[in-house]
Amino acid sequence: MRLAIITLTLAFLAPLAFAQKPGERARGPQPVDTIDQEEGREIIESFRHQRLRGDFIFLFDLVHQPARAKDVVYQGIMWGTWNEQGPLNRVSVWPKGKRATKTREYIVQGGAEPRVWKLRDGKAVELSKEEQGEPFFPEMNYTPYDFVMPFAHWDVYEYTKSTRLARGRPAHFFTFYAPGDVAERMPDLAAVELAIDASFNAPLSAKMYDTEGKRLRTLDVGGFKEIEDQYIVKEIDLIDERSGDKTRFRVTGAALNMSIPAALFAPESLPKGEPDITKVIFEPV
Repeated sequence: MRLAIITLTLAFLAPLAFAQKPGERARGPQPVDTIDQEEGREIIESFRHQRLRGDFIFLFDLVHQPARAKDVVYQGIMWGTWNEQGPLNRVSVWPKGKRATKTREYIVQGGAEPRVWKLRDGKAVELSKEEQGEPFFPEMNYTPYDFVMPFAHWDVYEYTKSTRLARGRPAHFFTFYAPGDVAERMPDLAAVELAIDASFNAPLSAKMYDTEGKRLRTLDVGGFKEIEDQYIVKEIDLIDERSGDKTRFRVTGAALNMSIPAALFAPESLPKGEPDITKVIFEPV
């Protein structure tokens, strides 16, 4: 069963207006101060509501790296905004070199109650929760559900520790426990451990565990890029621990501080065709 764990918008694209860059190695081996559960709740509430200034458009690659086969490259465009429910995205993705015939288009509403619509046979069709966990293309790891933040809104979670990751970043760790409706759809899934940067409130990694404490999937955040006084993530690896397969989400171009018409995020806009981006100026990432 495909198991999805995390969004690419609500947290990874959060504004980080600080002097030190996210991912920059800390100086010296200073310990990380621990926090209490109340401070942890404040961090999670802030984490759930982070967003970029203005709307955005990203160009991206999805590079699927099977453990025992050649890499397969996909490309895509993601338009992003926010509404009262949470992050709202429009996504187009296609196998490299086959955009004219193989493009798949989606509207993805994040938040506590995620919803996904797909263009199917010329109509916008809302996907069931089970269908949200199906990959964009059969051989890749990423799914529409990976473009939202399902576990960050689970009611039961706890702060567990504060320490430095192997690459030196100070982080607070939280464990989110799967609610009953999720367990019904994903019986192997028990919990997700999230590491949040202690300085920037940005996610550094997320690990999904089964009921026996074995790791199912790992999401690892790569470097960050500063654009117009905001930081966006450059790469995110999603690893299937059982097969060894990995899919890398890599932003190749970004346009920030935009104002995108709300109509472009309405499900009924999908049959009308992709928004025109020919006049958009993208910053290389």
